[in-house]
Amino acid sequence: MKDSAYTTFLAGLGRRLGAVRRSRGLSQERVAQMLDMDRVSIGYIEQGRRSPRLATLYRLATLYDVRVTDFFDFEETADEALGRLVDDGPGA
Repeated sequence: MKDSAYTTFLAGLGRRLGAVRRSRGLSQERVAQMLDMDRVSIGYIEQGRRSPRLATLYRLATLYDVRVTDFFDFEETADEALGRLVDDGPGA
């Protein structure tokens, strides 16, 4: 299932996950520790090389204090999303 559209989707999702993580001042290693995961797994997800499980997305959203759907709003750029999340607060 690694067709071009899916690969593009995973890359976009990974970029958004990494941007939100960085906006929270967290390293990949710290996130991995907090979620009891391997740092390499977090890196692969953010690079679009691995598809995250739904449970992992839920745990990341909870950790970052955002909605899971925020990770998938590709109409909005990552910078716009981060600005909105910062301006409106968690769960906005």
